[in-house]
Amino acid sequence: MSETTEIQFPPGLRERRAAWRKQMLQRRAALTDVERERADSAIGAAIMPLIDSIDGVLGFYWPIQNEYDARTQVTAWLEQPGRDRRAALPVVIKRNAPLEFRSWTPASAMQAAGFGTSIPAAGETQVPNCLLVPLVGFDAAGYRLGYGGGYYDRTIASLERRPTLIGVAYAGSELPSIEPMDHDCRMDWIVTERGSRRCA
Repeated sequence: MSETTEIQFPPGLRERRAAWRKQMLQRRAALTDVERERADSAIGAAIMPLIDSIDGVLGFYWPIQNEYDARTQVTAWLEQPGRDRRAALPVVIKRNAPLEFRSWTPASAMQAAGFGTSIPAAGETQVPNCLLVPLVGFDAAGYRLGYGGGYYDRTIASLERRPTLIGVAYAGSELPSIEPMDHDCRMDWIVTERGSRRCA
C-alpha cells in the first residue's frame, strides 16, 4: 500500500471498523487499576519468551490511549550481555508515508510527537527484523485493527524483508473478524494477558 493509494472499502466496512475501534478503546479505558496491573504482569511474562531468542533490531511503540507499555520488557531484552540488540521507535516522517524507526535506549532524550506519543530526539534510522505492534483490536485469525491511519500496514509492505510481527493487546480487544482486506497485515503472534497465540 503506497502513500498515493486510496483504499476502496466494501460498503459499510469503514463505518463498522470505526464503531469497533470506538468500542475497543472504550473497553480498554474501562479497565480498573487492579485489572490493568494483573493484565500487564501477564502480558509482560508472555512477551519475554517470544523476544528472548531475537537479535538485531526490535521495533516497538510508545504507549498511548491506555496501551500496554512494553518498555520494561524491551529494556530487559537490551540488557542481555553478549547480544547484538538494538531497539527502535516509530517516527512519522510524512503523512500517509511509511514510518521510519529511530534508535532508542532507556537513556534516550525524548520529544513529543503529537497524539500523546513521544519519539527519540535523535538517533540512527533502523530497519526492524521484529516488531511489537499495538492493537486497538484483533481477530481470531491474527488480523489487526489499528487507529485507522494505515501506517503500520504501509510500513510493513514497504520493507524489503517482512519482520516478525508480535501484536500486543488486552484480551477484551478481540473481535470475531475485522473483515480483513488485501492491505491488512496478519500478525505472526498475538500476546494478551491470556498468553501468546501463534497466528501465521
